[in-house]
Amino acid sequence: MAAGAAGMVAREARGAPQDVGAYLPQARAACTARAAGLGDVHVIDVAQEAVDRITVWGTVTRAGRRQSFECRFGTQITGFKLRPLPPSR
Repeated sequence: MAAGAAGMVAREARGAPQDVGAYLPQARAACTARAAGLGDVHVIDVAQEAVDRITVWGTVTRAGRRQSFECRFGTQITGFKLRPLPPSR
C-alpha cells in the first residue's frame, strides 16, 4: 500500500502531461530535419500516440539504401530510431 501511495505522490509532483496535439506540424518538420542529414526523407505517417507524445514514421534513402525511422516528439525530439530495410526487389 505504501508503494501505491508513493507512486501517486510522484505522479502528482510531475503534474498533468501537456497536450501536444497542436505540435503535429512542428513534429513533422523537426523529425524531417533530423532525418534529412541521413538522406532523402519520405514521411509515411504522423500521429499523436498519447496526450504528451507524437510519433513520426518515415524512410530515408541514400545511395540506393533505404532505412526506416521512428521519431518521438513532445515539444521537441525525445527519441529517434533508425532501422535498415531490405533491398527492393
